[in-house]
Amino acid sequence: MKATQTNNLIYLLNDNILKPNNISLAENIPHLLDDQLKTVKKSSSSYLKYFTNNYKRLNLIREINNVNFVDDSYATNNYALFYSLEKINNPIIWISLDNKNNYFSNALANIIQKKIKIWITITKNKTVYNSEYAYLVPEFYSVKNLSEATRLSFAFSDPYDTILFVPNKSNINSKLYSNKFKKIVYEL
Repeated sequence: MKATQTNNLIYLLNDNILKPNNISLAENIPHLLDDQLKTVKKSSSSYLKYFTNNYKRLNLIREINNVNFVDDSYATNNYALFYSLEKINNPIIWISLDNKNNYFSNALANIIQKKIKIWITITKNKTVYNSEYAYLVPEFYSVKNLSEATRLSFAFSDPYDTILFVPNKSNINSKLYSNKFKKIVYEL
């Protein structure tokens, strides 16, 4: 929308809102905006399906005793994490990388609370810490490396659980982490 069109729209809205006999326009503005948001959501979700159908996403590495090991090491942000959690129907043991600066939206917090039974995070810190979002899951653990996280998650797993590796941290070498996770899983 051009600046002149925007200014005309603002003038039109202000002019009509100030007139008491046109109050219905003011009442309908939220509905008009809602319709525009629905159109944007529809187009963005159609774009998202192309982005998320990446062959590097949600790869089943191995199944051991009815426990699935799924690698999603290319999921490096909250949107990718949300997509991963949404696609898996079994109880999830989530392995993540330490990301203390992370912020979870209400929608992401809800899906974490609903789907994750154990959260194991890998931290380089000398002291074990508790994430400010640890309350969302029944159990939260902090470990030193990916090998320890994978072995611990398998020890805690029940049949039909999914052990999901989603780093949820940007600026990492996803390919390196993916290869490490695969190697550890095949050694179990």
